[in-house]
Amino acid sequence: MIIGFVGFGEAAAAIAEGLHEEGAENLICFDAMQNDPRFTEKLEAKRAKAHARRKQTPADVCREADIVMNWESFIFREDIHQEAFTVGLSTRFKFNDPDSRFHFYAPLQVLAQHRGGEIDTILTNSVQTLMNGAVGIGGVWNTGHKIFKSVNVELDAAGYYQQAGKLWSFDNGYGVYARASADIYDFRVKTSYWRCHQFISMFGSPFYGAVSTSDEGLTFDDPSCVYFGLEYSRELAKGFSLGIDLDIYEHLPVVFRGTEQNGYKSFAKTSFSAGIYLRVTPSFLIKKF
Repeated sequence: MIIGFVGFGEAAAAIAEGLHEEGAENLICFDAMQNDPRFTEKLEAKRAKAHARRKQTPADVCREADIVMNWESFIFREDIHQEAFTVGLSTRFKFNDPDSRFHFYAPLQVLAQHRGGEIDTILTNSVQTLMNGAVGIGGVWNTGHKIFKSVNVELDAAGYYQQAGKLWSFDNGYGVYARASADIYDFRVKTSYWRCHQFISMFGSPFYGAVSTSDEGLTFDDPSCVYFGLEYSRELAKGFSLGIDLDIYEHLPVVFRGTEQNGYKSFAKTSFSAGIYLRVTPSFLIKKF
């Protein structure tokens, strides 16, 4: 398992050092000051002590690590903002070979954010701890056909928990997510269904939450959403592909709560997005052993 750190100050470095002493060997890190001559030597010493490998960008850490700690904001005494860090885990347990005709797996995702600390100057609701998690089961049918290539289905249960603080309207909630996709020639057809009860998505799309991010105090009774998507991807050369992606979200009727609109039932609403992308995934041999 690879553990990554975004931000490698005193606290993060101490945690990394402790993990190494307990036997963790695959540690990676990035710090915004790592190329600043004023901090380079000190950060290199911290990395060496924890046996952590340096990465060039936060994205590199997130792509490679199974568990990521993002130290978003640290504080000194008398600072008027809060200390904040986020820890995330995203992994997939594979029950057999992904290339087998029928492949089965179980995805697991956990996300936790903590705000506040011992020298926090904010006294009201100063400590806030929020968590999201999801676990599911999925399967892939690799047809072996050149045109109709594969089908992927997945069912997930998601949860939300506000362990400390009153940042959000609900202390806990849950949701159910079902999705399916099929790869046909150079196209991928996608669809999904989402329904939740008092669920809040910490960093994800507000489409999947039971609170409004634009109207303060507005919440929704058990919102649900149907999604349809179509993606076309064409390989231009090894490691380079050009694609088009279309996404359509159908927000089903929902009852409003908590404002002057209390009890109002909305009509179904449609949102969509479309874009063109160039995907670059280069791979080259550095040394053959």
